Amino acid sequence: MKKLIVWAIVLVGGGYLGAKMYLHYRVSSDLDKMLTLLSPFAKVDYSGISSTMDGTLSVDDIEAKVHGYRDPIRVQSLSLITPSFLQLMKLGDLPSSMAANEIPESLAIGITGLNISADAAFIDQIRAAQREALKGDAEMDAAAECTGKYGYTSDSLKRLGYTELVMDLQMGYRKAGQNMVVDVRTDIHDMYDMIFEFTLDGAASPQSMAMGTYRPRLVDARLEYVDQSLEERTTRLCERAGLSPEEIVAAKLDAFMAFGANSGMEFDEQIVEPYKEFLQGKSRFILTAKPHEPVNISQIDLYKPSDVPALLNLTAAAQ
Repeated sequence: MKKLIVWAIVLVGGGYLGAKMYLHYRVSSDLDKMLTLLSPFAKVDYSGISSTMDGTLSVDDIEAKVHGYRDPIRVQSLSLITPSFLQLMKLGDLPSSMAANEIPESLAIGITGLNISADAAFIDQIRAAQREALKGDAEMDAAAECTGKYGYTSDSLKRLGYTELVMDLQMGYRKAGQNMVVDVRTDIHDMYDMIFEFTLDGAASPQSMAMGTYRPRLVDARLEYVDQSLEERTTRLCERAGLSPEEIVAAKLDAFMAFGANSGMEFDEQIVEPYKEFLQGKSRFILTAKPHEPVNISQIDLYKPSDVPALLNLTAAAQ
C-alpha cells in the first residue's frame, strides 16, 4: 500500500510538472510573438513565466521602454488570476468556451510592483489629459495645483516627496448567482489604497458584450479610500504655496466636488459632511451606493447631477 501511495504521488507530481512546463512554453511562445508585433513601438523584456497551484500565472520582471521616451516602466509581475491550476490549463479552450456563450466563473488581472519615475515625461502628458477631461483652466491656481485637482505634474509629485510611484493594481470579476461582482483595487505605495467593488444585475455573455447589447444594471457599489500619507503631504504643499488652513480645506473640498462632477453627480451634504470629517484627521473614507432597485448604468447621465446621489441612494462615512 505504501508503494502504491508513493507511485501515485510521483505520477501526480510528474503530471503537474509536465502540465506546468507545457503551460509556460505555450504562454512564453505566444507572448514572444506579441512582443515581436509591438517591437516597432516599444522594447519589452521579461525574465520568465511562473505559475502557482492555486491558479495564478505571472510574467515576471518586465521592463518596457516606449520608443521616444527615455524612462522605462518596470513591473515586478503581471498576473492572470484564476480559481485553480486546472482553470489555467483550460485557458487554451477559452475561445471555444466563449463561443458557447460561457465565461469563466471568475478571472482577474493583477499588476505587482509597477514602478514609474516621478519625473517621467508621460506623467505630465497624463496630467494634461486629466485636466482636459475635467475642463480645467490652462493656468492652474495654487489651490488646484497643490491638491492635484486635475492630477499631479511630475514637479508636484517631487515637491510632495515622491521620487517614484510604486503601484499594485488588480481588476477582476466573479459570478455571484445571476449577478456579476467587479472588483478594482489600487495601492500606490505611501500614497493611498482604493477599493472599488460593484455588483451588476445579470452576468454578461461574450456575445452580448461583443454586439454591444449588454445593458448592465447597478445593484450596489462600494468605494473605500484609505489615506497612507497623501493628505498630510498635500497639506504641507498647500501651506508652502501660501494657503491658510481654511483655504486648504476649501481647496480639498473643491477637488472632491470636481471628482464627483467628473463622475456625473453633484454631492449633497450627506456626502460632503463625512468628507469634511475625513479631512479633519480620519484615514478612511467610504462611499456606498444601494439603489432601491437596479439602475441602468447607461442611463445615469440622463439625470441631473444633483439627482444622481438620491437615484443611487448614495451614503458616505469617515473612519
